[in-house]
Amino acid sequence: MTRAFLDRLAVGQISLTAQCTALIAAVAVALISLMLVMQSLDGQRASREMVERRVDLMVSSIETIVSDADHSEAREQIAAVLDRLDFDGLVVEQEYVSFTEEASSSVNSPKQLILARLRQDQQTVVRRFGDQVALAVPVPGNGGPVAAYYFALSTAPLEASPFGSLPHKAMMLAILLLVIVPLAVAAMLNITSPLRKLVSAARGADQDRTTLELIGRRTDEIGDLSRAFQDLQDRMDSAARTVEKLTTTDVLTGLPNTQGLRRQMTRHLESGIHFALFIVNVERLSQLNVELGGDMGEKVIAASAERLSEALASFQPMVERSPVAFGAPQDRFIARLGGDEFAILIPGTEIGEEAAEVATQLLMAFHNPLDINGRSVVVTVSAGIALAPADGADHSAMKRNAHLALHEARSQGSGHFCFARSDLAARADRRLAIEQELRLALERNELVVFYQPQVDLRDGAFIGAEALVRWIHPSRGLVGPMEFIDVAEDVGLIDQLGSYVLQSVAAQLAAWGRKGLYPKVAVNVSASQCMQPDFCSGIFDVLSKSGVPTTSLQIELTESVAMRDPVRTARELAPLRAAGVRLAIDDFGTGYSNLATITRLPFDVLKIDRSFVSECVRDGASRVVVATILSMAQNLGYQTVAEGVETELQREFLLRYGCTFAQGYLFGKPMPAPEFEAAFIEQRRIDARDLQEQVRSVV
Repeated sequence: MTRAFLDRLAVGQISLTAQCTALIAAVAVALISLMLVMQSLDGQRASREMVERRVDLMVSSIETIVSDADHSEAREQIAAVLDRLDFDGLVVEQEYVSFTEEASSSVNSPKQLILARLRQDQQTVVRRFGDQVALAVPVPGNGGPVAAYYFALSTAPLEASPFGSLPHKAMMLAILLLVIVPLAVAAMLNITSPLRKLVSAARGADQDRTTLELIGRRTDEIGDLSRAFQDLQDRMDSAARTVEKLTTTDVLTGLPNTQGLRRQMTRHLESGIHFALFIVNVERLSQLNVELGGDMGEKVIAASAERLSEALASFQPMVERSPVAFGAPQDRFIARLGGDEFAILIPGTEIGEEAAEVATQLLMAFHNPLDINGRSVVVTVSAGIALAPADGADHSAMKRNAHLALHEARSQGSGHFCFARSDLAARADRRLAIEQELRLALERNELVVFYQPQVDLRDGAFIGAEALVRWIHPSRGLVGPMEFIDVAEDVGLIDQLGSYVLQSVAAQLAAWGRKGLYPKVAVNVSASQCMQPDFCSGIFDVLSKSGVPTTSLQIELTESVAMRDPVRTARELAPLRAAGVRLAIDDFGTGYSNLATITRLPFDVLKIDRSFVSECVRDGASRVVVATILSMAQNLGYQTVAEGVETELQREFLLRYGCTFAQGYLFGKPMPAPEFEAAFIEQRRIDARDLQEQVRSVV
C-alpha cells in the first residue's frame, strides 16, 4: 500500500492539497505522540516521587512502632499503617526476621542483601529493585538489632501508565516516526522539486521544454501550474516575436525598417561582403499630403514601395555577372527608413560598376504615374549611393554618406542620383560647424552690417545703400553670406538673423539722422520672416523705437517669395507701403512670375538680378532680357535697380535703356558703416561743388 502511495505521489496523481493535508496530519501526529510520551514520563516521575514519600512515611511509622511496642502489638500496628497508606495490596512479601535464625534465602537475594546491610549499618535500609521497593526496619536490642521487619512492595500499580512501559513507548514512537518521516520527506520533495524546476525555467536557466512538459503531465496542482506557465511562456514568446517584427518591420509597407536595415548592413560588413547602399527619396510627398490628404499620402508611400520592389527584382545587369559579383534578386534588400525615404542594399564584389545603372532604372521606374484608387499620381525620386567598404566601415558611416549623396542629388533638382564623395562629408562637417558657431555668433554680436552704395545712374549721386550682413569670425576673419545664410535658413536662425539686421539698420539710420544724413537703406527679408503674423507690426515697432522715418527704409523680397502666396503678400505689405516704406522685388527675372499677378502687388522697385547684368553687354539673350525688364518697368511706373554693375559699358547700356539706379563694384563695394558714412558725406560735398559751379555759370 505504501509503495503504491509513493508511486502515485511520484507521478503527481495525488493532489497538492491532499499531500499538504497528509503532511500536516503526519506532523501533527508526531507532535501529539511526542507530547503524550513527555506527559507520560512526567506522570511516571510524579508517581515515583509520591511512592517514595509514602515509603518514607511508612518507614518512619514502623520505626516508631517497633521502638515503642512489643512484637504482637507491633504487627497489628504495622498492618494498620499499611492499610492507612493503601499498601495492603502492594505488599509482595512481609516477614519478621530474627537474627538468631539462619537465613534460608540465597545470599544474593534482595532480602538477604537488605538484611545484611541492615546488620552492618544497624539502621533501616530501603532499596529499589526494578518496580519493587524492599525495606528492612531493625528491631533494637541490647547489643544492636536482634531482628528486623522486612517488606517487599510492588510500585508497578502506582507507577503504571496508560501507554505502557517506557521502552514500549519509545518503540511505538520510533515506529511511528519511521513511517511518518519518510512519507513527509517524500511529500516535501514531491512538492519542492518540481517547484524548483519551474523557478529555474522561469528564470531562463532551463531552456529545455521537456522538463516542463514532464511536469505538465502531473494531475495535481503543480501540473496545473506547469501547464499554466507553459501557456504563459508560449504567449510571451508570441508577443516577443510580434515585438521583434514590429521592431524590424515597417507597418505601412511590410518592408524591413531602419532597425532591419542596420542588422543587414552589420552582417554584411562583419562578413566582409561588398555592397551598394541606395537611399531613395520620394519627392513631393509633403505636397501630396496637403493636396490629397494624409491617407492618400500613405497610399502613395505603399505604391512607391511596391514600384521600387518590382524594379529591384526585375533589374538585370547589361553584362551577365555571377551572383557573387552582383547580388541575385533574392539577395537584394529593400527597407523603408520612414517618411519619404527608402533604402536598397545590393551585395556583390562588382556592384560598384553597376550601381549607376541600378539607380537609373530606379528613377525610370517612376516615369509612369502611380495608380492610387484610380487616380494617376506623378512622383519622382532621387537617390544617394554609398559603396561598402569604401564609403564606410560601419552602418552609421554608410547611411551618413548615402544621405549626403542624396542631399547633393536633390540640390541638382528632382530625378537625379549622386555617389558619395569625401568632399561631401567635409562640406557637411563644415556646415555643421558653421551652424554651431553661428548660434554663438548671434549671442556674441560677431555679425555686422555692411552697406553697398546705390547710385542714381544719371548723375552718379548716392541715394542710399543695401544692407548686407557679414560675419567677423574670431579665427577665420570675414565670412561672406554665401557660407552661412543657407545654413541659417535650414536650422531656423534666419528670423533671428533678419531681426538683428533690421534693428542694426534702424539704429544706424537713427545715428546718421542725428548727423543730418538721411540715406535710404534696403533690407532683405526671408520667406520665413514674411510669413510671421507680426511681420508688419514688428517693422513698425523697430522704426518707432529708434525714431527713424518710414521713408528711410526699403524692404526687399525675392521674386520667388513674393509669388509663393501673392494674395497674402499683398495683404501683408499693403500697410508698409501705405506708411511710406518702399518695397522692392529682389533678383527679378530669375523666377517664374505671372506678370499679371506681380503688377497687382504693392511694389515700387524691381531689382534686376546680377546674372543678367553681368552678361548684358556680351550676351544677346541677356541683353534682350534686361532691355525688356527695363521697358516693362518704365511702362508700369516701377523704379529699377541693377545689381552687380562692374564696368562702364554696363552702366552706359543700363542708362541708355532707362535703368533708374544701380549698385556694384563700379560704384562701391559693401563697406562698414563708418566707411559708407564718409563716402556719403564726400559725395554730398561733390554734389555741392557741382551745384555751386552750375550757379556761377548761370550767373
